[in-house]
Amino acid sequence: MTFYIQENENIFHFLVTKNIQLTDAIRKRLEFISQKTYNNYIGYYQFRQETGEYIKFLIVPKIHKNVAKEDKEQAFFSFLSKYYELSERYEAIKHEQIDGNILDISFADFQKQASGTLDDFLRYKYSYALQVLERFFKKHNKTQSKTTGYISQSVANKIDIKNNIRSLNKANVHQIKKEIEPFSVIAMITEQVLLQFKANKIEHIEAQHEILLTKTHGILNSIRKRFKSNQNFAFKDRDIITNRITKLFKGSRELKNVYGALLILIGLEHYDSQDSSQTIEKLDNMIALFFNPAQLFEWIVFDYLTKKHENATILADNQGKTTSKEYALISQQQTIKKISSPDFIVIENDELVAIVDAKWKVLERIEDLKFDDIAKLERDYLIRKNDKLNMEFKNLLIYPKIDFDYTKENPMKHNYSEEFEFEIARTTNL
Repeated sequence: MTFYIQENENIFHFLVTKNIQLTDAIRKRLEFISQKTYNNYIGYYQFRQETGEYIKFLIVPKIHKNVAKEDKEQAFFSFLSKYYELSERYEAIKHEQIDGNILDISFADFQKQASGTLDDFLRYKYSYALQVLERFFKKHNKTQSKTTGYISQSVANKIDIKNNIRSLNKANVHQIKKEIEPFSVIAMITEQVLLQFKANKIEHIEAQHEILLTKTHGILNSIRKRFKSNQNFAFKDRDIITNRITKLFKGSRELKNVYGALLILIGLEHYDSQDSSQTIEKLDNMIALFFNPAQLFEWIVFDYLTKKHENATILADNQGKTTSKEYALISQQQTIKKISSPDFIVIENDELVAIVDAKWKVLERIEDLKFDDIAKLERDYLIRKNDKLNMEFKNLLIYPKIDFDYTKENPMKHNYSEEFEFEIARTTNL
């Protein structure tokens, strides 16, 4: 059973209108999904009911609201593909910059999966994580030194003076020897994560989950053959985001990949893109792919501006190339510093060409333009106009979808502000 829900739509209200009965177990899972849609995430979620039936939710981007139901999944896939396409084109874009749990793979690897379904891609996500672990443990040979006491009539190692003094039998000599044995905390953590993945995740994958189960067993067997299990090793799933654990994976890119794979398997893959001070929700008994489309859209707009202004420099606030300029609120008592930060500033021949804000909204008619969006753009314009008294530059709001001929409406202004003009446009690369 697959449900198609609009971005920002109330999931519980939607299901009530469909006369869907919710068990406590399903309601708990839906709380996570509902929270994400409330915070402007889109995504695909799948889990298995106690009856054995698979439930699927596709949270549809607002730009695909009117796409036919049978085409919504492919439209979602096409939008997701923009991340992988742009991440290959621009080194600055990283999966951690897009809130959610986008899989960090190459565009080529994504294209191999793009002909399939979202189910295929989710299954690939877990297969990819298992492959990372499989490659790592083929060459991981961590050891530790262990001190052991023993008794012998011949002396071969360091003498244990304390025990020899205590011993009544002087024929035997108490000695201490050091032994090297396979030992890895990373192996112990991985074993626990794989056991939880096996128990909580695999059954929620509708097709070919036997392949994942076989891979999981193979890695577990490899770890157990090479490293001695520690029955006293205590590990809870949320331990993996503590400093005690994360520092184990900071030595190399390979270790970072292993850490990412463990997060995927345990259901905390979105931790990488969230502020560690926030409450971290665990995807328990559910598989998912979700992300913030507004953040991806900013990169789509950056690409659009880069192509449109080939000889220009595009300052992008989300890339650390700050667009910020300070201004002040002056009261009778004090002066309060404020910051103006448009999404983009276009610089050409050392001159400001345009101020641009990206708006993840659909304009069905010109009346849908929001005053707050225009007011912010006007503020950013006025602050920078003071530096460019004799320079004309554009002020632009860019949208993913506009359902009317906006070219006939540009430029626009309010009747109370003759000086400030702005234009609207939509990206042509979406």
